[in-house]
Amino acid sequence: MWRQVVAIFTVAALVLATAHFLGISIIARSGFAFETSDIFSSASGMWFALFGGLISKRYQFAFAVGLLYLGFWGLAIHFVNAGTHAGLVEIFSVNVPNIAVSILSGMLGACVGVFVGSRRRAEP
Repeated sequence: MWRQVVAIFTVAALVLATAHFLGISIIARSGFAFETSDIFSSASGMWFALFGGLISKRYQFAFAVGLLYLGFWGLAIHFVNAGTHAGLVEIFSVNVPNIAVSILSGMLGACVGVFVGSRRRAEP
């Protein structure tokens, strides 16, 4: 259990540190756009989840990463709604492709990290 907690806090800390120091973060928009910033955000999230999967070594960690990224998206949508008053449903519907790519890439990274970590442990 402690490995799961350490892994999820590590992923959250890496995502927040990257957003703060490098400006690579999840960005919700009031109109659809899939830009290079979204690609960098999804790719970095995948690598952070891979690192967390190496720590966790359990495939259930992928669901925790999915929920973590869904929470980050919820916060991003909330702040766009607070600034534009466009409506939560409209903002969510515009950002569905970006949300799906971000969450699925994070879950994929977590699964690959668990797979690599378990293979390393199994070899003599």
